[in-house]
Amino acid sequence: MSLVTRFVTNRWMMWFLELLILGISFIEYCKGQGFSAIGPNTIRPNTPYSISFTNSFPCHAPVDVTLQGGPVGCKLSINQTISAIVSRRTGKSVSFKVGNIAKGNYKVLVRCKDVGIPFNEEIDLAYDGKTESIFILLDKPVYKPGDVLKFRIVVVDVNTRPAADIKTVNVTLSDANGNSIRRWPFGKLQHGVFESQVQLASSPTLGLWSFTVIAGRSKAS
Repeated sequence: MSLVTRFVTNRWMMWFLELLILGISFIEYCKGQGFSAIGPNTIRPNTPYSISFTNSFPCHAPVDVTLQGGPVGCKLSINQTISAIVSRRTGKSVSFKVGNIAKGNYKVLVRCKDVGIPFNEEIDLAYDGKTESIFILLDKPVYKPGDVLKFRIVVVDVNTRPAADIKTVNVTLSDANGNSIRRWPFGKLQHGVFESQVQLASSPTLGLWSFTVIAGRSKAS
């Protein structure tokens, strides 16, 4: 189990409207005497699925790894098998390319073909449709009438890298009454970042204002 947090810092003073703590969970399928397989317990659209093997036996371990599943009651949307040899006293990883899969039932099957290494596991995977996370950053926590509000939108993937598959964001700034003050419907991301600013009126509606951001399948405010 590991916990990943990322904080963005630069010359600005930045406050998060939303602080995301991204938990990355791993499941150890089986750990026998000298052989183990470890991989995520979730599967996500457009995100590679990888499994790592460790073999401390004095012989090579040939394995078949199958990833399969799809929406309930429908044809399998993914059904791939990778054959690999885990050399003795070493490790190896295999990775499946996962497309834009829908919510459904998915599982991974791992079988060692060496009769001397009894390893045959079938694990159900949880589907997680979230493939990106959104951070909203401001240059200061409180604004006065007439101020210039500067902001940045940061979009990252599940590995906290800039979301390469998302090119634009839809951003709306609303006042305390929920009225839309300014919209950026096609904010272009540069390395996962969109930044802009807006001049506040001299007599704006006072109170708590908010940003709403839509990026890919995710929405943040």
